[in-house]
Amino acid sequence: MLVAPVPYFFAGYPEHLAHSLRGLLQLDVKAIVPGHGDVMHDQTYLRAVLEMVETIVGQVNAAIVRIGSLSATLEAVRPQIDVTEYRRRFAGDDPHNQEYFDESIEGLIKDAFYQAPK
Repeated sequence: MLVAPVPYFFAGYPEHLAHSLRGLLQLDVKAIVPGHGDVMHDQTYLRAVLEMVETIVGQVNAAIVRIGSLSATLEAVRPQIDVTEYRRRFAGDDPHNQEYFDESIEGLIKDAFYQAPK
């Protein structure tokens, strides 16, 4: 569920991921071992990923409502999703991480769009 330093969103169910991440927050763990990246000893990264997933799903849903659920297309919704802060937070100034973030976040937006209530 967690990959660091840049989250992995190439396929999946954003709402289910958010639910699972909220469940992890309830556990009293001493360490989180991500699929990639360093072992984590607190929930800071987990909370940041959860915030991003929930925010982007919310932005996608709001854009669909603004456009009209029957008229909304991924191409119309995508420009309305602001990931600037999350790109800076997760990818920083590293060009490789920025490229990976850009590719990954497109998967999150696409999955959120196709799974949104319409």
